[in-house]
Amino acid sequence: MNPELLIRESVEAFNARNEKNAFDIFADDLVVNNFVLQPIGLRDFKALMFAFLTAFPDWHFDIEQIQTQGNKTTVTQQASGTQNGPFNLPGMPSIPASGKKVTLPAKFICAIGPDNMIHQMDFDQLPGGGFALVMLQLGIQMPDR
Repeated sequence: MNPELLIRESVEAFNARNEKNAFDIFADDLVVNNFVLQPIGLRDFKALMFAFLTAFPDWHFDIEQIQTQGNKTTVTQQASGTQNGPFNLPGMPSIPASGKKVTLPAKFICAIGPDNMIHQMDFDQLPGGGFALVMLQLGIQMPDR
């Protein structure tokens, strides 16, 4: 199947809160780099996505651009939502609902195998973006690394 179509269907499933279909294209051996400080696998990626979808019930992904070269597909998107639920992230205190709107630009490269599954996602560290931007918009000061 066309990599762009696979990714668009997954994003549409996330936006519709159909997590089963959203995660259908992620391989069991998935490695996600630069989403958080250290590489994570499928289980931790799912946990982080569920934390976002719980804290931001209206979380929505808007794809701005998709480009495919070989087995690599680059996606540029904008995500946004309002924190109307608790934000429960592993290893951090719960952040109570704030009612604050968050906007998060993202760019990542997916390595899609011949099985039409994403085996690796590499997030670019956009200037002023990433997880620190979410915390900043929520009014949470992150410690320096």
